[in-house]
Amino acid sequence: MHWSIFSIFASFIIAFSWLIRKKALKNNTIETIMFYMYIGTTISAIFFASLIKKTSTINKTNNYTKSIILLSGALLPLAAYCITTSLKTVKNPAYTSITFAVFKTLLLLLLGIYLLNSSYNKFTLFGVLLALLGVVIIVLNE
Repeated sequence: MHWSIFSIFASFIIAFSWLIRKKALKNNTIETIMFYMYIGTTISAIFFASLIKKTSTINKTNNYTKSIILLSGALLPLAAYCITTSLKTVKNPAYTSITFAVFKTLLLLLLGIYLLNSSYNKFTLFGVLLALLGVVIIVLNE
């Protein structure tokens, strides 16, 4: 399947998750939300890890790769906490989403260019700068 299908599917999942959290934050503390979210994440991770283990060649992965992927996974709960804290105080969850998406895109573009030698062109740079300008307009006029 084309990469964009998975990206769109992930967008639906994440949007639904963020909306659930925003609704739950109206009557609960961030700590309560995060506790149950981490429990749900753990259950989901164990389930999917067991499916992957049965169908992959995990043992052939070198230790460096395992280490950096473990670090990548360990950072996700911190990101979820930051997103949840933002959702607690923002009026419209779309503001959090737009800011998150644009800054993540900008960081990925810059780090991809410098660390991975990814290609880019003037239209890519212009599009990212335009999106960044859009975020500035939204934040200043919320």
